[in-house]
Amino acid sequence: MPKMQDPSLRTENPPALPASQDKPTAVQSDLGDQDVTNPTQTKSGGGIAGRIIPVVVNSFVSIAILGGSIALFVYMNATRAVPVPQVRKAVIPVVETAIVKPSDDGIDFAVDGVVIPFKRLEVPVEVSGRVESRSENCRIGRYVAKGEMLVQIDAKEYDLEVRRIREQLKQAEASLVELDLDIASRERQIEMAKQTLQIRRRETDRMRQLSERNAASTSEVDATRLLELQADNSLETETDNLKVARATRTRLQSARDLSQVQLERAIVDQERCTVRAPIAGIITQEPAEEGVYLQQGATVATVQDVSTMEIRCSLNMRQMNWLWGSNPNQTADSSTADPSEVKSQSDADIYRIPETPVTVKFDVDGSEYSWKGSLRYFDGAEVDRLTRMVACRVYVHDPEGQSQTITGARHDSRISLMTGMFVELEIHAKPQNKLLELPETALYPGSQVWKVAPAEVSSADTQVKPTSFSEQTTESTDDTEKQGIQQQGTLKRVNVRVAQSKDDQVIVYESESLRAGDRVVVSPLASPVEGIAVNHGGSR
Repeated sequence: MPKMQDPSLRTENPPALPASQDKPTAVQSDLGDQDVTNPTQTKSGGGIAGRIIPVVVNSFVSIAILGGSIALFVYMNATRAVPVPQVRKAVIPVVETAIVKPSDDGIDFAVDGVVIPFKRLEVPVEVSGRVESRSENCRIGRYVAKGEMLVQIDAKEYDLEVRRIREQLKQAEASLVELDLDIASRERQIEMAKQTLQIRRRETDRMRQLSERNAASTSEVDATRLLELQADNSLETETDNLKVARATRTRLQSARDLSQVQLERAIVDQERCTVRAPIAGIITQEPAEEGVYLQQGATVATVQDVSTMEIRCSLNMRQMNWLWGSNPNQTADSSTADPSEVKSQSDADIYRIPETPVTVKFDVDGSEYSWKGSLRYFDGAEVDRLTRMVACRVYVHDPEGQSQTITGARHDSRISLMTGMFVELEIHAKPQNKLLELPETALYPGSQVWKVAPAEVSSADTQVKPTSFSEQTTESTDDTEKQGIQQQGTLKRVNVRVAQSKDDQVIVYESESLRAGDRVVVSPLASPVEGIAVNHGGSR
């Protein structure tokens, strides 16, 4: 391996150049006055200058290029044409609208209900006795007419009681006749006693006169006086007997009247031996059998009235508000009525509902049966603590379905409402507040609608024809829409109170901001802003 040579040695003792390099080169000749006798000095000075000159030249070239670029940029900016901004014409959005219509049909809402009997009576037996016979219709599920015989109680004892009291009444009548004869006889005897007393008194007076003239003795006067006293005593006795006879007659007459009352009671008991149906209806219970001895008050059968049925349902407060606000029947003029009667009527109206028509529906196996009813009364006067709902009753006066409507049935036979049926009630309420009907697509979140108000434009604008959206101009507006002419208006946000949603329509309450005949937007709005102008050319 060759040894590394020390660098100092190479500097101090450079190697000998070849003979060809001892001659001056063209470069060296170009140095002019430079001394080339010293090869060492000439080579060192030429190396430094060779490194500086390219750097300086490159710097000047870079500066020149940069300055030229800047100058070119400034020149181009100075000579570039200034762009003129173009003003774009604002585009008025086109929307579809619908005319708000008044809703005169009211609000229909459905609730569930259960059928309960309007009247159910337990028929008692009013007399004690053995059941002698029973009607064939007195069976569970049979229909009985009002007054039809249900059971017959053995009436032999009651027949005998009627005969006994009748005989007793005859005796009382005979006693009264006998007493009347006795009273008449005593009245005649009293008249005779009065006449006898008068004769005795005249005779006593004559004897006194004779005694004063000594024509009669004292004993004769006393004897005449004694006869007068006897006649007076006889008159008093007959008078007392007449009073007793008349009092006896009053007692016998009262006894006769009592016998008459007892006879009437016995006849009533006799009639009560035949137990009849108090109302027309269906027998639901019949515990009495033939041969059974029944005590007074025992139940013979239970009859349920079928001429009217009730349906119990529950309504929430919103539905009750619709009913409370319904148009009640017109009453008499309170200015001419009695104030006490007016107050009594007003107190009664607080606890009743204005009569509201109801359609009762029962669906079974694809067949729908319906009845007409009415909602009038509360089922009590309280709100349920758990459900916060009010119980009400619907009355159906035609449960047997004489006016029944049948839909989708495979036969034409009618059915009757029966206790325990679960039915659907469609209540037709008519609130006093005015209602409006508009498409469901017009309602935006937050119960808001966008109303298209008439636009205020100048008379010089002939392309846009503002109109007033009222009921009177609806026909002309429709003609304009048929011709394809767009109308202009401005958007206005209106908050509404929704009463009910059904199908693709919404029922809302009328307000100052939204009335019948106004136009509302039914097409989608991306970012609606109140007050912007819109064009509308048709409605859904």
